Amino acid sequence: MDEIARLQLVSRNYEGLKPTVLLKLRKKRALIDGGGKILNWLFGVSTNEELDRVNRRVDSLSTEASAMVHALEEHTSLINESIWEIKGHRIGYKTPDL
Repeated sequence: MDEIARLQLVSRNYEGLKPTVLLKLRKKRALIDGGGKILNWLFGVSTNEELDRVNRRVDSLSTEASAMVHALEEHTSLINESIWEIKGHRIGYKTPDL
């Protein structure tokens, strides 16, 4: 019974947190990011512009990484097929004992 209660608690917590995670990004309130630029200059806080640039780079890295994984999977299957072919030819071309 404790496991069911825990699962229900986790499910309720998840359902409560889901709307906050799925919220759309807030709209900009000003035409110029003056407050962010001042905070950046004073304390080194990231501006929206910098965060957008970082997000674009992360997205491009994710795309490149999945392309690399796909290429590695293809190469691995080609190597495995080659190994099986070599093993098959080796068995077919056994030399007689002298």
